[in-house]
Amino acid sequence: MASSLRPPPLPRRRPRLFVFVVVVIRRLVVVRP
Repeated sequence: MASSLRPPPLPRRRPRLFVFVVVVIRRLVVVRP
């Protein structure tokens, strides 16, 4: 799944939901590298 975590080109305006998902993914990656 690490290879599929490549984020698409980010738009100038990042929705809060997208930021929240990124934070959750980062936490999961930190917990389970």
